[in-house]
Amino acid sequence: MRQKDDKELAQILNRLREGKHSEDDITILKQRLLNVRPGQDNYPMNVAHSFTTNASIDAQNNALYTLSKADKVHIKAVDIIVGDISDDLKKQMKNKISDETMGLHVYALVSLVTATKYD
Repeated sequence: MRQKDDKELAQILNRLREGKHSEDDITILKQRLLNVRPGQDNYPMNVAHSFTTNASIDAQNNALYTLSKADKVHIKAVDIIVGDISDDLKKQMKNKISDETMGLHVYALVSLVTATKYD
């Protein structure tokens, strides 16, 4: 759970997910709404953000990556399948993942900021 450092937020989000949230929960969430955008001087880059779509998450991550003044690196992703299975089956699995990605976000190149904590 990415909210592990904010127990109150994790509990509120769980209640919201289960439909058991209170008016106090909504009030607390509304207090956490940001009125600034990435790039503005007072934008809190190191606080938890919540989004409703992967596209919004990707946009946020890309904006923060672009704004960062720290060193950046690009790492080529390599698929590795381990286990006690035949080489033929490993090859079939890799081809299936490469062809279909099974609905997952699969990236061939990962861009990272070197001075950032990743979960």
